[in-house]
Amino acid sequence: MLNLAITASNYSACPFNTVALTAFGSNSYTWTGSSLANPVIQQSVGVTPGTYTVSSAATNSVCVANTAISSAPPLVITTSLSPGQGTTCIAQNFPYPLSKPVNLYAFGASSYFWVPYNPGFPVIGPSITVRPATSTCYTVTGFTALCSGSAQICIGVQPQFTFDVAQSMQRYPWEGYEPASFFCRFFNCALNVYNVSPFATGPLSAFIYNWNFAPTMSVSSPGTPTVMFVPLSAFSYTAEIIDAQGCISTPYSATPIMAATCHFGNVSLNSERDKDAFFEIYPNPAKGQLFIRTQSGTQNFSVMLSDVLGKSVQIKKPQRNFANDNYFIDLADLKQGIYFLSIFSEGKILYRSKIVKE
Repeated sequence: MLNLAITASNYSACPFNTVALTAFGSNSYTWTGSSLANPVIQQSVGVTPGTYTVSSAATNSVCVANTAISSAPPLVITTSLSPGQGTTCIAQNFPYPLSKPVNLYAFGASSYFWVPYNPGFPVIGPSITVRPATSTCYTVTGFTALCSGSAQICIGVQPQFTFDVAQSMQRYPWEGYEPASFFCRFFNCALNVYNVSPFATGPLSAFIYNWNFAPTMSVSSPGTPTVMFVPLSAFSYTAEIIDAQGCISTPYSATPIMAATCHFGNVSLNSERDKDAFFEIYPNPAKGQLFIRTQSGTQNFSVMLSDVLGKSVQIKKPQRNFANDNYFIDLADLKQGIYFLSIFSEGKILYRSKIVKE
């Protein structure tokens, strides 16, 4: 007499999940039941919830055993995130874009797996930290001893805000900065942020400005929207703004044009020009003395020399050389370098130029 028995890996299963049924007590087994379209002849079967029968024939007699697998409720995975608004922004441009961190949480299971994979952060567990560069949806799959389930949570990444940078240059130390399509070596130059797009969150006083120059150069007020500097050679730069929410702009990069030579002619300080004043300055470069010849008959004039930072280093009346019908000033006390020369009389600039002291 056969004595059939059935064991199950679980007597409850979630929808679409299977359990293993195994029969004992004979050497041949035939299974029928709810999820089996046709009889299955083997010792073990995988089945979904339902009622199942196993039979075996031996010595002209038939033995039957029955079992039932109940249906467990589906596993429900719930999610949350922090910050709770579901959006973030880019907080880093280099070496690759990363958003501000967002923490994702899952509930309802005993173990979890997250996709897509987020480099540098764990992907197994009830919570992960993500920093997507673009809007991304994450799927978490949860598992219990009986069931599995999944849920999706999406993070929106705000567009980066933009801005523009204007170039300006101080052609002569006694003037203000003027818009410039190119820069000159040893001249006072400036870069100024403007036209910041509305995506940036204020107030403006909370903005942080990052300026990076290659090659590195000394600049004034590097954390402000306007930086001033004296370029010694060709250079490139990258600027970024971090707004009041910690969101960073799209980087602005440029390589300004550097003029091979710079000469701007004779323009008066008060935008007036003395058309009758004509001066010849020689030699240039000069070592000891610098000579000035005038063809306008101007005699009562003074000379001012300023360094590249705009600081006046010498103001004097030139001495007259009647034999050669010219004037001269002594440069012996000046260090080697570039200087700006201006000739003025009665409060008006008559001539200006750049000279080199060897």
